[in-house]
Amino acid sequence: MTIAARFICSDGIILCADTEQTQGEAKYEKDKIFGFEDHLLVTGAGDSAFIKMAFDKLCDKFNEARPVNPSDARDMIEEIVLEIHDRHIFHFYEPSDPTRPQLYLIVGTRCTNVELALIKADNSAAFLADMYVATGAGQPLFEYWAKYFYRANLNMDVQSYLALFILREVKRSSVYCGGWSRVARLPRTPFVPRPGEVAVGRTVYSENDLLVGFPDTVVRILSVLTDLSVSDSWIDAKLQEFSNSVKAVRTELRNAHDYKEAILRRRAEASRQPDKSEPVP
Repeated sequence: MTIAARFICSDGIILCADTEQTQGEAKYEKDKIFGFEDHLLVTGAGDSAFIKMAFDKLCDKFNEARPVNPSDARDMIEEIVLEIHDRHIFHFYEPSDPTRPQLYLIVGTRCTNVELALIKADNSAAFLADMYVATGAGQPLFEYWAKYFYRANLNMDVQSYLALFILREVKRSSVYCGGWSRVARLPRTPFVPRPGEVAVGRTVYSENDLLVGFPDTVVRILSVLTDLSVSDSWIDAKLQEFSNSVKAVRTELRNAHDYKEAILRRRAEASRQPDKSEPVP
């Protein structure tokens, strides 16, 4: 199994998943997020062959004609999952057979009317979703944390960081989820680089340091909240330690942001300078 999810953000959609693939007694790393051009992202849980088949068929459909609006996208996905179940699953298995292959998809796409569509396919049922959706063995725990951390006004950068934390907690708690964590982004508008910018950068975080060690760092304080034998000075020291860690993370991120902006400004200025290698008439 797996854990896969999507969040609708203020500036787009993010999709996240673990990378652990289980086949019989074997476990190995495999990417579970598939992208097509700059307007389709797909992930899922269940039988990996059927997930990949669904993605391939979606690419073929999108090559013929992209969905006009979210309802059109849902209908495309519904048609594909129904076809897969009819021809490749129910043709060989009874629907009630607990051993039959399972197919769970999460799809995000940018329609031709520029709307973003978030669709979940639960076996043969496809529906439009809002806010966030998850699927796979870690779905209950993922949704537990998501209800605390999800905010519709958060952008993709911020929500990606929180998604990594939630994935970490799910992987710690489920024997069926593991490996690395991956987050992919689908912005509301296609990425247009600024002068001197060649690619969308990404920040790599250490899983152990996400949210400055939360919840462990906060639990140490809250666990003795009603224990009056613990001195206020100890609690003050731990709160200050937590506060300093938060400030250190923000300072590091701000410095990295300022450094990147300075490089882009210099590249933009250099691109505007006249070429002095040839004489000006």
